[in-house]
Amino acid sequence: MKLIVRLLALLGLVLVGFSSEAAGRARVTGVTIAPSNPPVGVGQTLQMTATASYSDGSSGDVTKDAAWTSSDRRIVTVGNLPFNKGIAVGVAAGSAVVTAIYQGVRGRASVTAFVVPTPSFAVQPANTDVGAVISPAVTILVVDPTGRPIAGQLVSVAIGPAPPNPAMLNGTLSRPTDTAGRAVFSDLTLDYVGQGYTLMATAATAGGPYTVTSAPFDEIRVGDPCLGPTPACASNCADSDGDGLNDAWETAGGIDFNGDGRIDAVYDLLLPGADPSKPDVYVQVDYMDYGLGEYGCDSDVDCTNLGVAHVGDTCSGPPAGSASKTCVHACLSDSDCVAGYPSGHVGDRCIDQVCQHTHDPDVVGAGALDAVVAAFAAHGISLHIDPVHHSVPHSHVVTFDTVYPGCTGASVPPGELGAFAVAFFDLKSAYFDPRRSLAYHYAVFGHYNSCDSAGDCGNCGYPTFSTGIAELPGNDLIVSLGHAINDEGISPLVTNVGGTFMHELGHNLGLHHGGGLEDVPNFKPNYLSVMNYSYQLSGILESDTVGSDQIVGSRLDYSDQILPTAGNTPGALTENGQLNEPAGLGSGTTDVFTFNDGECGFQYAASDGPVDWDGDGVADNLYATSDLDQNDHLAAACEIHDQVLLGHADWGPSPDHPLGLAFQCLSTAENVRTGSVQRRAIRTLAIDELTPEMAMRAHVLHPPRRVSVRAGEGEGTVILMGADGFDVRDVDPLSLSLSGAPASNISVDDVDGDGRPDLVVVFDTTRMKTRRGGSAKLSGWLTNSQVIHGRVETAAGPVPRD
Repeated sequence: MKLIVRLLALLGLVLVGFSSEAAGRARVTGVTIAPSNPPVGVGQTLQMTATASYSDGSSGDVTKDAAWTSSDRRIVTVGNLPFNKGIAVGVAAGSAVVTAIYQGVRGRASVTAFVVPTPSFAVQPANTDVGAVISPAVTILVVDPTGRPIAGQLVSVAIGPAPPNPAMLNGTLSRPTDTAGRAVFSDLTLDYVGQGYTLMATAATAGGPYTVTSAPFDEIRVGDPCLGPTPACASNCADSDGDGLNDAWETAGGIDFNGDGRIDAVYDLLLPGADPSKPDVYVQVDYMDYGLGEYGCDSDVDCTNLGVAHVGDTCSGPPAGSASKTCVHACLSDSDCVAGYPSGHVGDRCIDQVCQHTHDPDVVGAGALDAVVAAFAAHGISLHIDPVHHSVPHSHVVTFDTVYPGCTGASVPPGELGAFAVAFFDLKSAYFDPRRSLAYHYAVFGHYNSCDSAGDCGNCGYPTFSTGIAELPGNDLIVSLGHAINDEGISPLVTNVGGTFMHELGHNLGLHHGGGLEDVPNFKPNYLSVMNYSYQLSGILESDTVGSDQIVGSRLDYSDQILPTAGNTPGALTENGQLNEPAGLGSGTTDVFTFNDGECGFQYAASDGPVDWDGDGVADNLYATSDLDQNDHLAAACEIHDQVLLGHADWGPSPDHPLGLAFQCLSTAENVRTGSVQRRAIRTLAIDELTPEMAMRAHVLHPPRRVSVRAGEGEGTVILMGADGFDVRDVDPLSLSLSGAPASNISVDDVDGDGRPDLVVVFDTTRMKTRRGGSAKLSGWLTNSQVIHGRVETAAGPVPRD
């Protein structure tokens, strides 16, 4: 009895204690099991936890205090002893509900048990021809942890990590295992050549993927190995026409990048129109799209001082570069940007009520690219300009070098396209397919190149506002006519747009301003090429007949003759005492050339026939002297020089430096970065380029203009007739010369009564250098530097001096 009482007393104490504890705590309102619906592998364990929620909003871990059960211990068991509370164990494939009970409140979770697969390659992939079925068939074996095969397990295959090329795996890529645990992949193919491919086999389960990677294998090129992307200069592949493109490429019409022996647009680089027996040159041309000028300013005066094309601009535009305001031209329609505005605004549009310009050569220089194509075709070379021109975001400056304030005028991170300044190779990375680097030049028509102001250009060693820049040799070039067209209002023409493009492309092909590698004067009279500053913007001047100096047009061309063909030193003009006037240049063509004569006067003459080198009026001196290219050294112009000006045949063949079409084996370090700094290609740049100011001083900014000239009443009187588009009041009076005689009196009058002013000029006939009864040559230039020329029949004038 005492024992019973003692037990009851003990029990009462326990009950009292429990009741007291329960009375002091909040009520349990729920139990949550985590994870909520987990998988667990057969033979694997998973720790589950139980969390109680209380009526006062608190919660706590009750894993060790709860009672744990499984709805089906044949599928999943769960521990309920102090050392294994909440540990679930997978027994067999299937699902069971695990329950945790705490203070009468239950929490439940569905647990899925799965068989853990172990995949392996029973048959490894073997070296295979590109596009061929990998044989023998790749086979994956899947077993459980005890080594028993797993049937019905879905297995998928894919290309392994770090493939050598952008290949695609084709065929049936997912299969279930058979009763032997095998998944056989009998139709797998890879579409790209490469060494060191791997395959990944994955068995997907409720517990996630189980993956294994194969041994490496190769995809082997099919067909002619010369069809692959190794140029002739780095292989033994034939290049019959010397254009840097393998004969195999040109015969097939493309470069077989994926190695399947076929050419298609998906995998390969197409070379439309390629001919193994005729040189081909390919160029991708992109251009800065419509945008503002981005000229920094503080007042409207700063805008008008930029050039004639900025008349009417106001300092009210958005910030650009380091400037808080920029120059803009307000508008309501496109006509406000063009009508009555300088010709440099061809193609401008009114966008957001301000005039914006483009550098699209097909807009500002319609027909210019076609003219360059025609020039190459005339010399047996097919120039292929990609008909698709990408419009890239407008930037004020594009540079081969680093974008930084001291030169480009802005500091922006590389890759920020459309910023004030942009790195050329960032544009190339965005718009140029890298496969094209084996065949294509890349040209960008932009605003400025390299630098944005006289001060900044001085800091980084580039000419101010040059018309372009290019690798020499190489395959990258920039045409930058923003200053000429958009500042100075120079009319964009086939000659200046096309001539500048052809000039920069010529540098890519290894041509210098004087032709050969060692001969670099910029204004040689015996080098008739757009590489010569004299003809870059105006083209090669032409007359209607051989021996005539009456200019009727011009063409874009490189030189195809080494001039002079005869004389004291064939192939060279020796300025000091060896200029053979009767021999001239001896071109045998209708070309007309320009030079500075011995009187320090601007002259033009037929390239075939006698030339008055010394300017004395008679072309009979066998040993004349003249400073023929004074524009190369203005500080010492018209002085006696011992310079020898060599001729050069750009088109070849040339003994010293033939036209270099093959750039494929030059350095390919095109996009080198140091941290955030973008650097240009490790190649030579032709940086001493023509500027509009240089061309103006040399009177080669515009093509020469033929004018109508009549003999007037009185000795030495000549009438320069006005015409539509030609106002005689634009003539620089100090420039006028009639066969060497200066003007002594000038007046303006409408001589023929057509409502247009004419210029009446009296010349000092005692200084004329022409025979009586001959045709006198009038020459001069306009205030914009454009040369004017004409002839007048005159009976006046003395016989030239000896």
